[in-house]
Amino acid sequence: MERVKFYSNNDLSLYFYMDRMKNVMENIQSINHPNFLDILEFYNIKKFLKNGIYPKGFPEGKIKKIQGCLNKKINIFFYSITKEEIFSCLEYFFSTSSKVCEEAPKSLYKKDNIDEFRNTLFRDDFLKCFEDFNLDKKISENDLENAVNSLSIPVWYFLKSDFFSIKYPNLIKNLFLSDIKNFELFLNNFLEDRGNYVLPANISKDELYKFCESYIKESSNLNFLELIAQGNKDIRRLTIDPKLKLKAQRKIKQLENDFFNNQNSVFTQSIAVYTEREAYSKASKDELKIFIDPEYITEHPSPMSLLNYLMYMDYFFNGNWILNMCSFPNLESSTLTRYFSGPKTKRNYETSFYFHNKNSLILYAFKVFQNVLSKNLGLRIEDLLVYFFEDYCKNNFEIEWLPIHFAGKKEKINIQTKNLFTVEEQIRKQWNLLISEGEIDKELFMLESTPRISNLKRLLHKKYVYLNEKNENVNRITHLLFSDQSELTIIKNTKADLYEENFVQLFAKHKVKFSYFEKYQQKDINFLIKNNIIMRTKDDVICANKKQILRIAILSKLFDYGVIHYYNGIIKIYRKVDLKRQQHEIDEMLKEGLLAYKNTLFSKPESDYLNYILNDSEFDNALGIRNKYLHGSIFEDNIQDMMYGLIILAIYVIKINEELILREHYENVEKNYQ
Repeated sequence: MERVKFYSNNDLSLYFYMDRMKNVMENIQSINHPNFLDILEFYNIKKFLKNGIYPKGFPEGKIKKIQGCLNKKINIFFYSITKEEIFSCLEYFFSTSSKVCEEAPKSLYKKDNIDEFRNTLFRDDFLKCFEDFNLDKKISENDLENAVNSLSIPVWYFLKSDFFSIKYPNLIKNLFLSDIKNFELFLNNFLEDRGNYVLPANISKDELYKFCESYIKESSNLNFLELIAQGNKDIRRLTIDPKLKLKAQRKIKQLENDFFNNQNSVFTQSIAVYTEREAYSKASKDELKIFIDPEYITEHPSPMSLLNYLMYMDYFFNGNWILNMCSFPNLESSTLTRYFSGPKTKRNYETSFYFHNKNSLILYAFKVFQNVLSKNLGLRIEDLLVYFFEDYCKNNFEIEWLPIHFAGKKEKINIQTKNLFTVEEQIRKQWNLLISEGEIDKELFMLESTPRISNLKRLLHKKYVYLNEKNENVNRITHLLFSDQSELTIIKNTKADLYEENFVQLFAKHKVKFSYFEKYQQKDINFLIKNNIIMRTKDDVICANKKQILRIAILSKLFDYGVIHYYNGIIKIYRKVDLKRQQHEIDEMLKEGLLAYKNTLFSKPESDYLNYILNDSEFDNALGIRNKYLHGSIFEDNIQDMMYGLIILAIYVIKINEELILREHYENVEKNYQ
């Protein structure tokens, strides 16, 4: 039976250890001469008990006695361990020699389980115990150096805290600088969801800079080279100057050229924009596709009809009218996929294979739409935008915008593109003036600075609803309900194991009872019941009533998209639930502190996306297209950049139009009730 290993409260392996834990806990008093693996297993069982995770059938009083017994046995072992035994333990965990087990001290093992010492399961635990029990008092720096060199122990095992760097400063520094790959450990400190490695304090800035130069020269890891090329702003101990960035960029270009010259094929997902309905209908269901209808466009040439056509384009906005081009990590990739997708900085905009494909699809669709407009009607998307600001807003809402001018279609592409981003800034300034002053004054416009995208004001109150970041309960609720890493996705002790992608699917697809779950799982289920998310029937079945189903639906959309538009239905699948009922439930959840709202033109996912595309100050991996054109960069014509500019202006039009229409609608509703 596999020994008990604690990883985290939410690790999916928890239930696998329940039988083994029960056996050890029932017999702990009779284990008089525990070997080294026994002790490390006790160390891990302590972590389970500390977090309130243990098999059913153990009252609280008995748990405390077991904890005391575990502590006593662990302390006795480590306080009595000798220098020779410590070296033997290092050998067992790090040696590849087959003779190691034969030469082990008899005090460390029982004959019948000697082969278990080859297991690497408890490496980290041993080194943590080395620190906790101050075993450095028994091992000198010279002694540890000999052991590390003879066993080829990687330095990263000693960088989980500053303990080894403080106790053995010269050894850890030399060990770190001995392998160029160790520079990736340093970069890991500035990545999201990666281990924190404590760099030896006695490594100077100059030594680290030279180490970085050597890494760039010898490395073939594109992910880490891109981090250097981006010039991560969070790094303090190393200044990534333009010279280092340039070296990294050149190495990346070299590696990419080598890759594409040597590879026979590259995995892609098919995306396509069709202008023929028959070809569109026959295309594969697995294909990301959009149909642009030249016949409809020609027969409906009014600017407002054409803007509506853009607005309802597939993949552009979701059913709740949140921009669908944003990245939605919980929806578009699994937890494991995100973890293994390569290193990301803490200021990284989360992207995925699907994210890039859907963005490429919209880019192509706008290009095709632009071509159809030009060929069939002699128009450009820019003409539709001018109509919206000059005619539509004036005729329908009595709003007069300052004139918006676009570059001529005969101008070079880079000049047209630069103009689009100038217009984007002008719209930002004008919109905020309209909200704050009620009109757009030209002289005041000239004096105003351009507001940040995330700070753009709104007309509608309580427009965007989010999970309340300050409420720990709601984050736990959504994790338990929807995460593929929730410990509630599996039931073991039925006739056949039950497993679904998340807990909601588990109890929705199967008739599951509370008693089917382990005690640590029941604790989480009781938490959900207490928070009125699910219920337990008299027959012990887990289910949800109508109110809870609506609440789960709301939380599900917030988990997937990060936001809900208060004034729109959450998605087509829930169309039977009317908007007023949804809003009433959201209002209750706001009062309970589960949710929070913000009043901005764009939701947070939308403003993050726009900043990712336009600027380079928010995210290390941002495209920064606007900055490139407005800050004097030298570049060639780029149709993709131009399409991004047009798409972003279309997004502004859609969002502003929505604000104006909804404000008028709700004002009329209030008047009718008065």
